[in-house]
Amino acid sequence: MNICVGSVFTDPGATASDVCSGDVTGSIMVTGGPVTTGAPGMFILTYTATDGCGNMSSTMRTVNVSAPTVTLNDPADVCVSGGVDMNFTGTPANGVFTTTASAGLTDNGDGTAVLDVSAACAGTYDVTYTYTDMMGCSASQTVSVTILPCGVDVAGKLIWERNRLTTMDGVANATVTLSGDGSDTDNSTAAGLYAVSSATGTNFAVKPLKNRSVALGALLGVTSADASRIQQHVGGGFPLTDPYKLIAADVNNSKAVTAQDASLISQALLGNPVAQLLFVNRTWVFVPEAHVFPNPLNPWQGGPPYFPEDITLSSVSCALIDQDFIGSKLGDVNGTTNPATLLPTQSPDLIWNVQDQAMQQDAIVVAEFRAEGFTNLLAYQFAMSFDPEKLELLDIEIIPGSPMQAGNFGTYNLAEGEIRAVLAMEQGLTLPIGTPVFRLKFKVIEGGDKLSDVLTLNDNILKGEAYLDNYTAGSVSLVYDGVVTGTNDPAKGKLRLLQNRPNPFKGNTTIGFVLPEDCEAQMRVFDVSGRLIEEQKSWFPAGYNEMEFRLGGYPGSGILYYELTTPYGTLSKKMILVRE
Repeated sequence: MNICVGSVFTDPGATASDVCSGDVTGSIMVTGGPVTTGAPGMFILTYTATDGCGNMSSTMRTVNVSAPTVTLNDPADVCVSGGVDMNFTGTPANGVFTTTASAGLTDNGDGTAVLDVSAACAGTYDVTYTYTDMMGCSASQTVSVTILPCGVDVAGKLIWERNRLTTMDGVANATVTLSGDGSDTDNSTAAGLYAVSSATGTNFAVKPLKNRSVALGALLGVTSADASRIQQHVGGGFPLTDPYKLIAADVNNSKAVTAQDASLISQALLGNPVAQLLFVNRTWVFVPEAHVFPNPLNPWQGGPPYFPEDITLSSVSCALIDQDFIGSKLGDVNGTTNPATLLPTQSPDLIWNVQDQAMQQDAIVVAEFRAEGFTNLLAYQFAMSFDPEKLELLDIEIIPGSPMQAGNFGTYNLAEGEIRAVLAMEQGLTLPIGTPVFRLKFKVIEGGDKLSDVLTLNDNILKGEAYLDNYTAGSVSLVYDGVVTGTNDPAKGKLRLLQNRPNPFKGNTTIGFVLPEDCEAQMRVFDVSGRLIEEQKSWFPAGYNEMEFRLGGYPGSGILYYELTTPYGTLSKKMILVRE
Protein backbone atom coordinates (compact mmCIF):
# COMPACT_ATOMS: atom_id res chain seq x y z
CA MET A 1 0.00 0.00 0.00
CA ASN A 2 1.15 3.56 -0.74
CA ILE A 3 -0.42 6.34 1.35
CA CYS A 4 0.45 10.00 1.85
CA VAL A 5 1.97 11.69 4.83
CA GLY A 6 -0.78 13.07 7.08
CA SER A 7 -3.50 10.75 5.85
CA VAL A 8 -5.43 8.29 8.01
CA PHE A 9 -4.33 4.69 7.67
CA THR A 10 -7.10 2.07 7.69
CA ASP A 11 -5.98 -1.54 7.72
CA PRO A 12 -7.79 -3.40 4.88
CA GLY A 13 -7.39 -6.59 6.89
CA ALA A 14 -7.02 -10.18 5.55
CA THR A 15 -8.94 -13.48 5.19
CA ALA A 16 -7.84 -17.05 5.93
CA SER A 17 -9.29 -20.50 5.14
CA ASP A 18 -8.28 -24.11 5.77
CA VAL A 19 -9.22 -27.35 3.99
CA CYS A 20 -10.23 -29.06 7.24
CA SER A 21 -11.27 -26.14 9.46
CA GLY A 22 -12.86 -23.97 6.81
CA ASP A 23 -12.91 -20.17 7.42
CA VAL A 24 -10.31 -19.28 10.09
CA THR A 25 -10.26 -15.51 9.49
CA GLY A 26 -11.15 -14.94 13.11
CA SER A 27 -7.85 -16.47 14.21
CA ILE A 28 -5.72 -13.85 12.38
CA MET A 29 -3.22 -11.98 14.56
CA VAL A 30 -1.54 -8.77 13.23
CA THR A 31 1.99 -7.78 14.27
CA GLY A 32 4.40 -5.06 13.15
CA GLY A 33 2.27 -1.96 13.66
CA PRO A 34 1.20 0.63 14.29
CA VAL A 35 1.46 2.55 11.01
CA THR A 36 2.06 6.28 11.65
CA THR A 37 1.68 8.90 8.93
CA GLY A 38 3.32 11.95 10.47
CA ALA A 39 6.49 11.53 8.40
CA PRO A 40 7.68 9.44 5.45
CA GLY A 41 8.48 5.84 6.32
CA MET A 42 7.93 2.16 5.55
CA PHE A 43 5.99 -0.25 7.78
CA ILE A 44 5.62 -4.04 7.47
CA LEU A 45 2.47 -5.69 8.90
CA THR A 46 2.48 -9.46 9.38
CA TYR A 47 -0.85 -11.39 9.38
CA THR A 48 -0.78 -14.87 10.98
CA ALA A 49 -3.73 -17.40 10.96
CA THR A 50 -4.04 -20.69 12.93
CA ASP A 51 -6.31 -23.68 12.05
CA GLY A 52 -7.99 -26.08 14.50
CA CYS A 53 -4.98 -28.37 14.55
CA GLY A 54 -2.58 -25.57 15.51
CA ASN A 55 -1.05 -25.18 12.06
CA MET A 56 -0.05 -21.58 11.21
CA SER A 57 0.41 -19.58 8.04
CA SER A 58 1.29 -15.90 7.51
CA THR A 59 1.63 -13.18 4.90
CA MET A 60 2.90 -9.61 4.93
CA ARG A 61 1.71 -6.20 3.80
CA THR A 62 4.17 -3.32 3.18
CA VAL A 63 2.77 0.17 3.81
CA ASN A 64 4.79 3.05 2.29
CA VAL A 65 4.03 6.48 3.79
CA SER A 66 5.44 8.97 1.30
CA ALA A 67 5.59 12.63 0.35
CA PRO A 68 7.55 14.41 -2.39
CA THR A 69 10.78 16.27 -1.45
CA VAL A 70 10.30 19.98 -1.96
CA THR A 71 12.98 22.71 -1.95
CA LEU A 72 12.54 26.46 -2.18
CA ASN A 73 15.30 29.07 -2.45
CA ASP A 74 15.49 31.92 0.07
CA PRO A 75 16.21 35.26 -1.67
CA ALA A 76 18.24 37.92 0.14
CA ASP A 77 16.44 40.86 1.69
CA VAL A 78 16.04 43.96 -0.51
CA CYS A 79 14.82 47.49 0.05
CA VAL A 80 11.47 48.67 -1.26
CA SER A 81 12.63 51.76 -3.11
CA GLY A 82 14.97 49.84 -5.39
CA GLY A 83 12.23 47.82 -7.05
CA VAL A 84 14.51 44.77 -7.37
CA ASP A 85 12.07 41.87 -7.61
CA MET A 86 12.60 38.66 -5.63
CA ASN A 87 12.79 35.49 -7.72
CA PHE A 88 11.70 32.15 -6.29
CA THR A 89 12.42 28.69 -7.63
CA GLY A 90 10.74 25.57 -6.24
CA THR A 91 11.44 21.94 -7.07
CA PRO A 92 10.00 19.68 -8.32
CA ALA A 93 8.51 21.98 -10.96
CA ASN A 94 4.82 22.74 -11.55
CA GLY A 95 3.90 23.29 -7.89
CA VAL A 96 1.83 26.15 -6.49
CA PHE A 97 3.04 29.31 -4.69
CA THR A 98 1.05 31.06 -1.98
CA THR A 99 2.07 34.12 0.02
CA THR A 100 0.89 36.78 2.43
CA ALA A 101 2.10 39.35 -0.11
CA SER A 102 -1.14 38.79 -2.06
CA ALA A 103 -1.04 40.63 -5.40
CA GLY A 104 2.69 41.27 -5.05
CA LEU A 105 3.50 37.65 -6.03
CA THR A 106 3.20 36.27 -9.56
CA ASP A 107 3.15 32.46 -9.89
CA ASN A 108 4.48 31.46 -13.29
CA GLY A 109 3.06 27.93 -12.95
CA ASP A 110 6.33 26.19 -13.69
CA GLY A 111 7.92 26.18 -10.27
CA THR A 112 9.04 29.82 -10.43
CA ALA A 113 7.49 32.97 -9.03
CA VAL A 114 8.34 36.67 -8.74
CA LEU A 115 7.60 38.95 -5.81
CA ASP A 116 7.13 42.55 -6.99
CA VAL A 117 8.90 44.51 -4.26
CA SER A 118 7.25 47.80 -5.12
CA ALA A 119 3.75 46.29 -5.11
CA ALA A 120 4.27 44.35 -1.89
CA CYS A 121 5.73 47.31 0.04
CA ALA A 122 8.02 47.02 3.05
CA GLY A 123 7.45 44.14 5.42
CA THR A 124 8.13 40.49 6.10
CA TYR A 125 6.32 37.90 3.98
CA ASP A 126 5.96 34.12 4.07
CA VAL A 127 6.20 32.46 0.67
CA THR A 128 5.09 28.80 0.49
CA TYR A 129 5.68 26.37 -2.36
CA THR A 130 3.46 23.25 -2.47
CA TYR A 131 3.90 20.32 -4.82
CA THR A 132 1.51 17.36 -5.34
CA ASP A 133 2.77 14.17 -6.96
CA MET A 134 0.89 11.68 -9.18
CA MET A 135 -0.36 9.72 -6.16
CA GLY A 136 -1.92 12.84 -4.72
CA CYS A 137 0.70 13.22 -1.98
CA SER A 138 1.70 16.80 -1.19
CA ALA A 139 4.61 18.54 0.53
CA SER A 140 5.52 22.18 1.01
CA GLN A 141 8.30 24.49 2.15
CA THR A 142 8.04 28.06 3.42
CA VAL A 143 10.64 30.86 3.47
CA SER A 144 10.34 34.22 5.19
CA VAL A 145 11.60 37.18 3.16
CA THR A 146 11.94 40.82 4.17
CA ILE A 147 11.49 43.95 2.11
CA LEU A 148 13.29 46.77 3.90
CA PRO A 149 12.13 50.36 4.13
CA CYS A 150 13.96 53.14 2.33
CA GLY A 151 17.61 53.42 3.34
CA VAL A 152 20.78 51.68 2.28
CA ASP A 153 22.48 48.33 2.72
CA VAL A 154 26.07 48.16 1.55
CA ALA A 155 28.07 44.94 1.42
CA GLY A 156 31.40 43.96 -0.03
CA LYS A 157 34.78 42.35 0.54
CA LEU A 158 38.23 43.53 1.59
CA ILE A 159 40.67 41.70 -0.67
CA TRP A 160 44.39 41.26 -0.01
CA GLU A 161 46.33 42.78 -2.90
CA ARG A 162 48.78 39.88 -2.99
CA ASN A 163 46.36 37.46 -4.66
CA ARG A 164 43.51 39.68 -5.77
CA LEU A 165 43.57 38.05 -9.21
CA THR A 166 43.62 34.45 -7.96
CA THR A 167 42.30 33.21 -4.62
CA MET A 168 41.14 36.66 -3.46
CA ASP A 169 42.00 36.10 0.20
CA GLY A 170 40.17 38.48 2.48
CA VAL A 171 41.50 40.99 5.02
CA ALA A 172 39.96 40.16 8.40
CA ASN A 173 39.21 42.32 11.43
CA ALA A 174 39.14 45.66 9.66
CA THR A 175 36.60 48.22 10.84
CA VAL A 176 34.33 49.35 8.00
CA THR A 177 32.46 52.60 8.67
CA LEU A 178 29.36 53.96 6.93
CA SER A 179 29.01 57.73 7.28
CA GLY A 180 26.93 60.52 5.76
CA ASP A 181 23.13 60.59 6.06
CA GLY A 182 23.38 57.63 8.44
CA SER A 183 26.09 55.72 10.25
CA ASP A 184 27.03 52.12 10.93
CA THR A 185 30.16 50.01 11.50
CA ASP A 186 31.10 46.38 10.91
CA ASN A 187 34.21 44.25 11.37
CA SER A 188 35.27 42.27 8.32
CA THR A 189 35.06 38.50 8.66
CA ALA A 190 37.84 35.98 8.16
CA ALA A 191 36.88 35.98 4.47
CA GLY A 192 37.05 39.80 4.38
CA LEU A 193 33.28 40.27 4.09
CA TYR A 194 31.46 43.25 5.58
CA ALA A 195 27.92 44.71 5.60
CA VAL A 196 26.74 48.12 6.83
CA SER A 197 23.32 49.73 6.62
CA SER A 198 21.25 52.81 7.40
CA ALA A 199 17.47 53.00 7.72
CA THR A 200 17.33 56.50 6.25
CA GLY A 201 19.26 58.67 3.83
CA THR A 202 20.64 58.49 0.29
CA ASN A 203 24.19 59.88 0.47
CA PHE A 204 26.96 57.96 2.20
CA ALA A 205 30.64 57.07 2.30
CA VAL A 206 32.15 53.67 3.14
CA LYS A 207 35.71 53.46 4.49
CA PRO A 208 37.71 50.51 5.91
CA LEU A 209 40.40 51.01 8.53
CA LYS A 210 42.82 48.52 10.07
CA ASN A 211 45.55 50.07 12.18
CA ARG A 212 47.38 47.99 14.76
CA SER A 213 49.90 48.46 17.51
CA VAL A 214 53.30 46.82 17.15
CA ALA A 215 52.26 44.16 19.64
CA LEU A 216 49.11 43.39 17.63
CA GLY A 217 50.70 43.17 14.21
CA ALA A 218 51.72 46.56 12.81
CA LEU A 219 54.95 44.94 11.58
CA LEU A 220 53.43 41.58 10.67
CA GLY A 221 54.84 40.54 7.29
CA VAL A 222 57.36 43.39 7.32
CA THR A 223 60.92 42.06 7.17
CA SER A 224 64.41 43.03 6.09
CA ALA A 225 63.65 41.36 2.75
CA ASP A 226 61.05 44.07 2.11
CA ALA A 227 63.72 46.70 2.67
CA SER A 228 65.90 44.90 0.11
CA ARG A 229 63.03 44.76 -2.37
CA ILE A 230 62.54 48.53 -2.07
CA GLN A 231 66.27 49.09 -2.56
CA GLN A 232 66.09 47.05 -5.76
CA HIS A 233 63.23 49.24 -6.96
CA VAL A 234 65.01 52.48 -6.12
CA GLY A 235 68.22 51.23 -7.75
CA GLY A 236 66.32 50.53 -10.97
CA GLY A 237 67.43 46.93 -11.28
CA PHE A 238 64.10 45.38 -10.29
CA PRO A 239 61.36 48.02 -10.29
CA LEU A 240 57.97 47.52 -8.69
CA THR A 241 55.26 47.64 -11.36
CA ASP A 242 52.13 46.90 -9.33
CA PRO A 243 50.32 49.99 -7.98
CA TYR A 244 49.31 48.21 -4.77
CA LYS A 245 52.90 47.09 -4.13
CA LEU A 246 54.04 50.68 -4.66
CA ILE A 247 51.46 51.87 -2.13
CA ALA A 248 52.73 49.28 0.36
CA ALA A 249 56.31 50.42 -0.25
CA ASP A 250 55.54 54.09 0.47
CA VAL A 251 56.18 53.72 4.21
CA ASN A 252 56.43 57.44 4.99
CA ASN A 253 53.41 58.36 2.81
CA SER A 254 55.52 60.73 0.71
CA LYS A 255 53.67 59.74 -2.47
CA ALA A 256 56.86 58.18 -3.82
CA VAL A 257 59.06 55.15 -3.11
CA THR A 258 62.55 56.17 -2.01
CA ALA A 259 65.56 54.76 -0.17
CA GLN A 260 64.17 56.35 2.98
CA ASP A 261 61.27 53.86 2.91
CA ALA A 262 63.74 50.96 2.99
CA SER A 263 65.61 52.63 5.82
CA LEU A 264 62.41 53.14 7.82
CA ILE A 265 61.59 49.42 7.55
CA SER A 266 65.02 48.55 8.90
CA GLN A 267 64.70 51.12 11.67
CA ALA A 268 61.26 49.82 12.66
CA LEU A 269 62.60 46.28 12.87
CA LEU A 270 65.51 47.54 14.91
CA GLY A 271 63.00 48.93 17.42
CA ASN A 272 63.08 52.63 16.56
CA PRO A 273 59.78 53.88 18.07
CA VAL A 274 59.55 56.83 15.66
CA ALA A 275 59.77 54.52 12.64
CA GLN A 276 57.39 52.01 14.20
CA LEU A 277 54.78 54.74 14.67
CA LEU A 278 54.43 55.05 10.88
CA PHE A 279 53.22 51.43 10.73
CA VAL A 280 50.97 51.88 13.77
CA ASN A 281 49.20 54.91 12.28
CA ARG A 282 48.84 53.39 8.80
CA THR A 283 49.01 49.61 9.07
CA TRP A 284 46.76 48.94 6.03
CA VAL A 285 45.81 51.08 3.03
CA PHE A 286 42.53 50.28 1.25
CA VAL A 287 41.62 51.42 -2.27
CA PRO A 288 38.19 50.79 -3.89
CA GLU A 289 38.50 47.89 -6.32
CA ALA A 290 36.62 49.88 -8.93
CA HIS A 291 39.30 52.58 -8.97
CA VAL A 292 41.37 52.68 -12.15
CA PHE A 293 44.87 54.08 -11.77
CA PRO A 294 45.64 56.45 -14.68
CA ASN A 295 49.23 55.27 -14.49
CA PRO A 296 49.70 51.93 -12.67
CA LEU A 297 53.44 52.60 -12.46
CA ASN A 298 52.72 55.75 -10.45
CA PRO A 299 49.58 55.50 -8.30
CA TRP A 300 50.16 59.08 -7.08
CA GLN A 301 50.02 60.65 -10.53
CA GLY A 302 47.86 63.80 -10.55
CA GLY A 303 46.80 65.95 -7.64
CA PRO A 304 45.46 64.99 -4.24
CA PRO A 305 43.82 62.84 -3.09
CA TYR A 306 45.78 60.80 -5.73
CA PHE A 307 43.64 57.71 -5.17
CA PRO A 308 40.44 57.26 -3.12
CA GLU A 309 40.46 55.40 0.18
CA ASP A 310 36.67 55.29 0.52
CA ILE A 311 33.62 54.69 -1.66
CA THR A 312 31.24 57.64 -2.10
CA LEU A 313 27.59 56.75 -2.63
CA SER A 314 25.14 59.38 -3.89
CA SER A 315 21.35 59.18 -4.35
CA VAL A 316 21.30 55.60 -3.11
CA SER A 317 17.84 54.04 -3.17
CA CYS A 318 18.48 50.35 -2.67
CA ALA A 319 20.93 47.73 -1.47
CA LEU A 320 24.41 47.76 -2.98
CA ILE A 321 26.64 44.70 -3.11
CA ASP A 322 30.18 44.07 -4.36
CA GLN A 323 31.48 47.32 -2.89
CA ASP A 324 34.96 45.82 -2.66
CA PHE A 325 38.32 47.24 -1.60
CA ILE A 326 41.90 46.14 -2.31
CA GLY A 327 44.08 46.23 0.82
CA SER A 328 47.86 46.78 0.91
CA LYS A 329 49.80 45.94 4.07
CA LEU A 330 52.20 48.81 4.64
CA GLY A 331 55.80 47.67 4.22
CA ASP A 332 54.99 44.17 2.92
CA VAL A 333 56.06 44.39 -0.72
CA ASN A 334 57.85 41.13 -1.48
CA GLY A 335 55.06 38.53 -1.12
CA THR A 336 57.22 36.22 0.96
CA THR A 337 54.19 34.70 2.67
CA ASN A 338 53.00 33.29 -0.68
CA PRO A 339 55.97 32.46 -2.89
CA ALA A 340 53.79 30.81 -5.55
CA THR A 341 55.82 32.26 -8.41
CA LEU A 342 59.13 31.04 -7.02
CA LEU A 343 60.81 27.76 -7.79
CA PRO A 344 61.11 25.36 -4.86
CA THR A 345 64.39 25.88 -3.07
CA GLN A 346 66.20 24.94 0.10
CA SER A 347 65.58 27.42 2.90
CA PRO A 348 68.67 29.33 4.06
CA ASP A 349 70.16 28.60 7.47
CA LEU A 350 72.31 31.43 8.78
CA ILE A 351 74.44 30.31 11.75
CA TRP A 352 76.44 32.67 13.93
CA ASN A 353 79.39 30.85 15.46
CA VAL A 354 80.72 32.48 18.63
CA GLN A 355 83.54 31.31 20.89
CA ASP A 356 82.12 30.64 24.33
CA GLN A 357 83.98 32.20 27.23
CA ALA A 358 84.09 31.93 30.99
CA MET A 359 83.34 35.34 32.46
CA GLN A 360 85.34 36.88 35.28
CA GLN A 361 84.15 40.00 37.08
CA ASP A 362 85.43 43.30 35.60
CA ALA A 363 86.94 41.45 32.63
CA ILE A 364 86.39 42.60 29.05
CA VAL A 365 84.72 39.98 26.84
CA VAL A 366 84.60 40.24 23.05
CA ALA A 367 82.10 38.04 21.19
CA GLU A 368 83.09 37.70 17.54
CA PHE A 369 80.24 36.56 15.29
CA ARG A 370 81.52 34.35 12.48
CA ALA A 371 79.14 33.43 9.67
CA GLU A 372 78.19 29.98 8.44
CA GLY A 373 75.52 29.47 5.78
CA PHE A 374 75.96 33.05 4.52
CA THR A 375 75.31 31.97 0.93
CA ASN A 376 73.48 34.18 -1.56
CA LEU A 377 71.74 36.04 1.27
CA LEU A 378 69.77 39.15 0.45
CA ALA A 379 68.67 40.12 3.95
CA TYR A 380 68.41 38.94 7.53
CA GLN A 381 67.13 40.02 10.92
CA PHE A 382 67.47 38.80 14.47
CA ALA A 383 67.50 40.00 18.08
CA MET A 384 69.76 39.13 20.99
CA SER A 385 69.15 39.31 24.71
CA PHE A 386 71.76 39.63 27.42
CA ASP A 387 71.53 39.93 31.18
CA PRO A 388 72.14 43.64 31.96
CA GLU A 389 72.91 42.74 35.56
CA LYS A 390 75.85 40.62 34.41
CA LEU A 391 77.02 42.32 31.24
CA GLU A 392 77.45 45.91 30.07
CA LEU A 393 77.68 46.54 26.33
CA LEU A 394 80.70 48.73 25.65
CA ASP A 395 80.81 48.72 21.88
CA ILE A 396 79.56 47.13 18.67
CA GLU A 397 82.74 46.72 16.67
CA ILE A 398 82.45 47.01 12.91
CA ILE A 399 84.86 44.81 10.96
CA PRO A 400 86.33 46.39 7.79
CA GLY A 401 84.79 44.92 4.66
CA SER A 402 81.78 43.51 6.56
CA PRO A 403 78.26 44.17 5.22
CA MET A 404 77.18 45.07 8.77
CA GLN A 405 77.62 48.73 9.69
CA ALA A 406 76.62 50.71 12.77
CA GLY A 407 73.24 51.59 11.28
CA ASN A 408 72.36 47.89 11.05
CA PHE A 409 72.07 47.59 14.83
CA GLY A 410 69.30 48.81 17.11
CA THR A 411 70.00 49.49 20.78
CA TYR A 412 66.87 51.42 21.68
CA ASN A 413 66.15 49.04 24.58
CA LEU A 414 69.73 48.45 25.63
CA ALA A 415 68.86 48.99 29.30
CA GLU A 416 66.70 45.86 29.07
CA GLY A 417 69.49 43.85 27.47
CA GLU A 418 68.14 44.02 23.92
CA ILE A 419 70.19 44.25 20.72
CA ARG A 420 68.55 44.02 17.31
CA ALA A 421 70.23 43.53 13.94
CA VAL A 422 68.79 44.06 10.46
CA LEU A 423 70.63 43.87 7.13
CA ALA A 424 68.84 44.58 3.84
CA MET A 425 70.91 44.55 0.65
CA GLU A 426 70.08 45.18 -2.99
CA GLN A 427 71.84 42.02 -4.20
CA GLY A 428 72.54 38.62 -2.69
CA LEU A 429 75.90 38.20 -0.94
CA THR A 430 78.01 35.12 -0.11
CA LEU A 431 80.67 34.99 2.61
CA PRO A 432 83.13 32.12 3.20
CA ILE A 433 82.44 29.94 6.23
CA GLY A 434 84.00 31.43 9.34
CA THR A 435 84.08 35.05 8.07
CA PRO A 436 83.94 37.49 11.02
CA VAL A 437 81.00 39.87 10.48
CA PHE A 438 80.80 41.90 13.71
CA ARG A 439 81.89 41.89 17.36
CA LEU A 440 80.13 42.73 20.60
CA LYS A 441 82.35 44.08 23.36
CA PHE A 442 81.10 43.65 26.94
CA LYS A 443 82.33 44.41 30.43
CA VAL A 444 81.57 41.64 32.93
CA ILE A 445 79.66 43.09 35.87
CA GLU A 446 79.11 39.78 37.63
CA GLY A 447 81.28 36.76 36.87
CA GLY A 448 80.78 33.05 37.28
CA ASP A 449 78.79 32.31 34.10
CA LYS A 450 79.71 31.46 30.56
CA LEU A 451 78.91 33.87 27.75
CA SER A 452 76.49 31.32 26.29
CA ASP A 453 74.45 31.49 29.51
CA VAL A 454 73.78 35.22 29.30
CA LEU A 455 73.79 36.12 25.58
CA THR A 456 71.15 34.39 23.43
CA LEU A 457 68.94 34.93 20.39
CA ASN A 458 65.40 36.05 21.22
CA ASP A 459 62.65 35.44 18.64
CA ASN A 460 60.10 37.03 20.97
CA ILE A 461 61.74 40.42 20.34
CA LEU A 462 62.30 40.03 16.59
CA LYS A 463 61.83 36.77 14.72
CA GLY A 464 65.18 35.59 13.41
CA GLU A 465 64.97 35.06 9.65
CA ALA A 466 67.40 35.00 6.75
CA TYR A 467 66.38 35.49 3.09
CA LEU A 468 67.83 34.24 -0.16
CA ASP A 469 67.82 36.56 -3.17
CA ASN A 470 64.52 34.98 -4.28
CA TYR A 471 63.01 35.82 -0.86
CA THR A 472 62.93 32.25 0.43
CA ALA A 473 62.98 32.57 4.21
CA GLY A 474 65.04 30.47 6.61
CA SER A 475 66.28 30.45 10.17
CA VAL A 476 68.99 32.23 12.14
CA SER A 477 70.88 30.29 14.85
CA LEU A 478 73.53 31.13 17.41
CA VAL A 479 76.02 28.32 18.13
CA TYR A 480 78.75 28.58 20.74
CA ASP A 481 82.06 26.80 20.30
CA GLY A 482 84.04 25.31 23.22
CA VAL A 483 84.47 27.36 26.38
CA VAL A 484 87.55 29.54 26.68
CA THR A 485 88.71 30.10 30.26
CA GLY A 486 90.10 33.28 31.70
CA THR A 487 93.63 32.02 30.98
CA ASN A 488 92.66 31.37 27.36
CA ASP A 489 93.08 27.59 27.74
CA PRO A 490 90.73 25.72 25.42
CA ALA A 491 88.33 23.17 26.82
CA LYS A 492 85.96 20.80 25.14
CA GLY A 493 82.88 22.29 23.56
CA LYS A 494 79.36 21.83 24.81
CA LEU A 495 76.78 19.39 23.44
CA ARG A 496 73.81 21.36 22.07
CA LEU A 497 70.43 20.45 20.63
CA LEU A 498 68.80 23.22 18.59
CA GLN A 499 65.11 23.89 18.00
CA ASN A 500 63.77 22.20 14.88
CA ARG A 501 62.91 24.38 11.92
CA PRO A 502 60.35 25.17 10.83
CA ASN A 503 58.31 24.85 14.00
CA PRO A 504 55.38 24.24 13.87
CA PHE A 505 55.84 22.12 10.72
CA LYS A 506 53.49 20.27 8.35
CA GLY A 507 55.53 17.27 7.23
CA ASN A 508 59.27 17.80 6.98
CA THR A 509 61.49 19.41 9.59
CA THR A 510 65.23 19.79 10.18
CA ILE A 511 66.87 19.39 13.57
CA GLY A 512 70.31 20.90 14.17
CA PHE A 513 72.78 19.92 16.86
CA VAL A 514 76.36 20.67 17.90
CA LEU A 515 78.84 17.95 18.90
CA PRO A 516 81.97 18.62 21.00
CA GLU A 517 83.91 15.91 19.12
CA ASP A 518 83.49 13.39 16.31
CA CYS A 519 81.11 10.67 17.51
CA GLU A 520 78.03 8.58 16.79
CA ALA A 521 74.74 10.38 17.41
CA GLN A 522 71.18 9.06 17.48
CA MET A 523 68.04 11.17 17.06
CA ARG A 524 64.63 9.72 17.97
CA VAL A 525 61.15 11.21 17.66
CA PHE A 526 58.36 10.24 20.10
CA ASP A 527 54.69 11.10 20.51
CA VAL A 528 53.30 12.32 23.83
CA SER A 529 52.61 8.73 24.96
CA GLY A 530 56.29 7.84 24.51
CA ARG A 531 55.75 5.73 21.39
CA LEU A 532 58.75 5.82 19.03
CA ILE A 533 57.80 7.33 15.66
CA GLU A 534 61.12 7.52 13.81
CA GLU A 535 64.86 7.42 14.49
CA GLN A 536 68.15 8.11 12.72
CA LYS A 537 71.71 7.17 13.72
CA SER A 538 75.05 7.95 12.10
CA TRP A 539 78.63 9.10 12.70
CA PHE A 540 79.03 12.89 12.66
CA PRO A 541 82.00 15.28 12.80
CA ALA A 542 82.51 17.76 15.63
CA GLY A 543 80.62 21.04 15.35
CA TYR A 544 77.28 21.78 13.77
CA ASN A 545 75.27 18.97 12.12
CA GLU A 546 71.63 18.37 11.27
CA MET A 547 69.11 15.63 10.46
CA GLU A 548 65.94 15.93 8.39
CA PHE A 549 62.80 14.06 9.41
CA ARG A 550 59.92 13.46 7.00
CA LEU A 551 56.79 12.80 9.05
CA GLY A 552 54.18 13.30 6.34
CA GLY A 553 53.11 9.68 6.74
CA TYR A 554 52.59 9.95 10.48
CA PRO A 555 48.79 10.20 10.99
CA GLY A 556 48.85 12.22 14.20
CA SER A 557 49.44 15.89 14.98
CA GLY A 558 50.25 18.10 17.94
CA ILE A 559 53.22 17.99 20.32
CA LEU A 560 56.07 15.58 19.59
CA TYR A 561 59.38 15.12 21.38
CA TYR A 562 62.83 14.62 19.83
CA GLU A 563 65.83 13.24 21.71
CA LEU A 564 69.55 13.41 20.85
CA THR A 565 71.72 10.66 22.34
CA THR A 566 75.55 10.85 22.20
CA PRO A 567 78.50 9.66 24.31
CA TYR A 568 78.49 13.17 25.80
CA GLY A 569 74.93 13.06 27.06
CA THR A 570 71.28 13.06 26.05
CA LEU A 571 69.20 16.17 25.28
CA SER A 572 65.56 16.53 24.26
CA LYS A 573 63.14 19.20 23.04
CA LYS A 574 59.56 19.35 21.87
CA MET A 575 58.13 20.37 18.50
CA ILE A 576 54.66 20.78 16.99
CA LEU A 577 53.31 18.91 13.95
CA VAL A 578 50.26 20.48 12.31
CA ARG A 579 47.95 19.31 9.54
CA GLU A 580 46.18 21.27 6.81
